[in-house]
Amino acid sequence: MDISSVISTPISNTYSSTGSDIASLQKQLVNLQKQLREELQSKDDEKTKQAKVEELQAEILALETQIQQKLATKVQKEAEVQQKSSPESAGTQNKQDAANDSTVNATTNILDLKV
Repeated sequence: MDISSVISTPISNTYSSTGSDIASLQKQLVNLQKQLREELQSKDDEKTKQAKVEELQAEILALETQIQQKLATKVQKEAEVQQKSSPESAGTQNKQDAANDSTVNATTNILDLKV
């Protein structure tokens, strides 16, 4: 039995799972953003509208946070696998830090809408 095949299988499944989780969260985010736009254009009274908008914004923020966490986890796992496969390569930690920074920067798309 080859140990590397036993170890690599769960890692691959983790990447696939994380990727599909992220895609699912992004779809939910798009749906919430659509609902928010619709609510902003609705004819609800101002008090009701404000309550719905605040709720949707909170849900959007929570989803964006989850997406950031999933992306950071995915990047970290990929970096760990890369480090394990080539521990002699210099600068791997710097690449991981740069990837984490770009992940956080790319997903901080927070809506600041006022009614």
